[in-house]
Amino acid sequence: MISSLFVGSSIFAAERDSIFNDLYQIKKPSNGKLSLNGNQFIYTLSSVDKVKKKYLSDLFLVDFSTKKTVMSVSANSETSYNSISWLDKNKIAFMSNKGLGTQVYNLEIGGKQTQVTENPTSIQQYQFNLEKKIVYFIAEDTTSAREKLDGVENCNSYYFEENRKHSSLYEYDPEKKLRKKLTFGITVKSFIYSPDKQLIAFTATSKPYSSFEQSTEIYLLDLATRGVKRLTNNSIIEKQLQRGNKGNSILFVSACSSDLQPYYQESIFRIDLKENQVVDILPDFGYQVVSYIQNKDKNKIFFIANLGVTQQLFCFDIERKTYLQLTTFKGVVKEIIANGEKLVMLYSDPKTPDDYYISDINKISFTRITDSNNDMDMSKQPVYHVQEWRSKDGTKVSGVLIVPAKYDRKRKYPLVVQLHEGPNSSCQMDFSNSWVTYPKILTDRGYMVFQPNYRGSAGFGDKFMRGIIGDFFAKATEDILSGTEYLIENGIADESMLAIMGYSAGAHFTNWIITQTDIFKVAISHAGLANWLSFYAQTEVPYLREIWLDGLPYENTDFLLESSPVTYISSVKTPTLFICGETDKRVPYTQNLEMYRGLMRYNIPSRFLIIPNEGHVLTDVKTQIYKISQELEWMDKYFK
Repeated sequence: MISSLFVGSSIFAAERDSIFNDLYQIKKPSNGKLSLNGNQFIYTLSSVDKVKKKYLSDLFLVDFSTKKTVMSVSANSETSYNSISWLDKNKIAFMSNKGLGTQVYNLEIGGKQTQVTENPTSIQQYQFNLEKKIVYFIAEDTTSAREKLDGVENCNSYYFEENRKHSSLYEYDPEKKLRKKLTFGITVKSFIYSPDKQLIAFTATSKPYSSFEQSTEIYLLDLATRGVKRLTNNSIIEKQLQRGNKGNSILFVSACSSDLQPYYQESIFRIDLKENQVVDILPDFGYQVVSYIQNKDKNKIFFIANLGVTQQLFCFDIERKTYLQLTTFKGVVKEIIANGEKLVMLYSDPKTPDDYYISDINKISFTRITDSNNDMDMSKQPVYHVQEWRSKDGTKVSGVLIVPAKYDRKRKYPLVVQLHEGPNSSCQMDFSNSWVTYPKILTDRGYMVFQPNYRGSAGFGDKFMRGIIGDFFAKATEDILSGTEYLIENGIADESMLAIMGYSAGAHFTNWIITQTDIFKVAISHAGLANWLSFYAQTEVPYLREIWLDGLPYENTDFLLESSPVTYISSVKTPTLFICGETDKRVPYTQNLEMYRGLMRYNIPSRFLIIPNEGHVLTDVKTQIYKISQELEWMDKYFK
């Protein structure tokens, strides 16, 4: 008995080591920032400690003026470096959590590190007023002594959606250690400070809960008078605030149409500070704007757009009101930084992990400036192919097929159909080592991976993304199944060796599809819905479900039950593994519980993995590895 336990433990340990080696050895650069004069570039490099299974973060500097190689300037790898900003040519600021909540720190390049703030709650965003040597930041309000006592006296009971404090905007003087509260009665989400105008523009919601995200509006705070003016009044979510080119406007990104109707692909909008008029600066663009940055000297806006299976860099001329595509990469531009004559991007493709590249802003030609994984052999990576087909109604659909590095056309491989989250996201030609999809691990084990960009996906136009409204499952299911049939008909996939798996929205579709067809030999559903009626009440973002359902669920209950996977439980033949974080508020585990109970009642092989201390996104490396091992074991059981 002892021997068998030992052997089992050794096999599991080897499995975990294998998953770690394939997934977590890749280092990831991020948080890149050009210095004030553009001569230096600083960024973080994240890695995972194999023993501790813990993320580490190092800080690196590239000096263009001296042509030095990349240099480490970290104070400590155990320190996290987030929201980096340059204070002068030799000093940066950043946010870090060292066990006492997230605070702001200063770091002399090559020198000492100093804590700037000592706020009783964690800081969410900050910006320095360098002239006055003060800091503006967002942090959750503190709980008063009376409120703490009330909580104890009431056995820590609370009223639903009434137990959280607002996050407010504060002004802090580090020398005097004096903090002043600037906003009251609303939850501040983000802000930008204009030093020459002495104004702070910020976004805020009416309550500090995700279910009130649609109440996000833009406000303007006059620091001289402390007066606050509300600039917008709509039902969209404004994000990525930036000050306009001449200081008389504000730019932002929102997922809405030109007339501010919600649930369209993201675009860039401008609001005039005098007349409060909101204008879509890319009304006819047609793709999803991911992020943007201004170069005020050049009177241009550089932005990244999702074009479906790739993400490209574009430039918008503010005066001419025209845009130009600058890149045609077979990969993904993820981040863009502009300063003076320099343009830096973070880029990856299926054979190239994330790294930074630099170009002259006037003549776009990127040169690599970091090589974060030069010690890794990339020749054994799987091969990605873009696939296109016609859905049942004739709509053109695309996706990504991922095959083993040494793919043998004469051999038949089990096919894993992976459905992405969102659903307003997309599967792309990216270097993927995510704990959600992990294609290299799957292909190394003898699987092919198919990632269809079904109806509802972003990057293919508003009509395609909004194709799920009113009937969430119908068209997308046709897209997924027609893509699978396309691979079968072309001899790429074997219809007797099909698996399906999805996460979040992808799990919604997984739960639905196994009730509609039995072509899949095995299924995995991580955080999927079962019942539209119960889901509306349980999720933290019910307003999004109102958009998908095109109305309130209580007014169309018969149709919603007809459109719910749980209604067709008796039809399921596919062995299914259900997974959910125990504290998931986006898709509570009770949804997959409804599916699991039904399958068990009809004697369909199924298991339900509930992960404690994890929510919708799994954050602990050990948990991620265990989840992957269980998924692999479930698929291997039915294919090997």
